[in-house]
Amino acid sequence: MITVIDVGTTSCKTSFFNEKGYIKSIAYREYDNIYLSGSNVEQNPKVWFKSVLETM
Repeated sequence: MITVIDVGTTSCKTSFFNEKGYIKSIAYREYDNIYLSGSNVEQNPKVWFKSVLETM
């Protein structure tokens, strides 16, 4: 089994592939950005971690 985790700017996607490269499952979770003053944006790494766990 091969696991691929994509933590992006708006969501986390985890995909599982078998040994032949075929997709076994895909899970996806969106999360919010934290908008600060001006054009500054932050994200909470705890939310990333939680999203990874939820998609596995």
